[in-house]
Amino acid sequence: EGCVPALMAACLRGFRASSSIVTQAKADPICGLVAYRWQKPRSFFDQGFSKLTGTRVPSIKHYNLRAVGGEWTCSDSTLLKLETKPETEKVQTGTDDGGNKKFKLPHPLSPEPYARDKLAPGVLVNYTLPAWYSESLRGSGEFAFKVGVLLDVNEKECLVNPMKDEQLQTYLKGPVTEYAPCEASTIKLPRNLVLSAGSPETQLFASLPFVVYASMTLPIPFRYVQVLLDGVPMEHDKQTSLLLDVLFAKQENFEVNAAATSADLVLSQVSLLVDDSLTVPILLPRHCVTE
Repeated sequence: EGCVPALMAACLRGFRASSSIVTQAKADPICGLVAYRWQKPRSFFDQGFSKLTGTRVPSIKHYNLRAVGGEWTCSDSTLLKLETKPETEKVQTGTDDGGNKKFKLPHPLSPEPYARDKLAPGVLVNYTLPAWYSESLRGSGEFAFKVGVLLDVNEKECLVNPMKDEQLQTYLKGPVTEYAPCEASTIKLPRNLVLSAGSPETQLFASLPFVVYASMTLPIPFRYVQVLLDGVPMEHDKQTSLLLDVLFAKQENFEVNAAATSADLVLSQVSLLVDDSLTVPILLPRHCVTE
């Protein structure tokens, strides 16, 4: 399975390298991200089989990134001014010992901004091609689902640069101003064929740099996104190993606000810097933290 279909499926389901530390923006973030891992809950029969045989039914770990409101990452003083209390939902997951447990997660943001407000030049978009447009589908009556960089948009049309697997590996290696229309590769599509610029819930894989998934999960348009590790920009080529390595490592000596504390969330060592000005923290459920 290629990266493009996997990325499309991930959204439907749900950098300049530098050695200097980036100065963090002091304003309250307008949004946040929550990274978590989960397993398919164990059924009654799975648990019975495990007890009877003394073996565990294998379960694949899934990794997700969720966009949440700024109330989860703002200061306590800002939190006190909010009229409504941030709410969570309970998510059930299987455990390594063969059982199940529930944990709290902030509700994801609405998907509406991804199909409207976020659509701006430079962002990755999911789009579809009807059978008459795609040579491989011609005559089948089916649709091809694709991923590409949005170059221009108006009320009626979108100009998109389709992205192949190898091109996604270098997406956002530099500012999106470097993406220029090319007559040989760009396509002009009716506005209704461009589905969205991502999703508030994205499944993570180690096949692409982390910034690709992060850019699809961010609810806002951007010119440039950097992945930071302890405040230092992370090399683009090393981000595929981030998933199992440092994403679930806790940022020490840093307190989250009262809402995040009550949901048992902690801060990851990984964060995002958007357009060199907006810091987007990444929160973790405490039970997902790696030692």
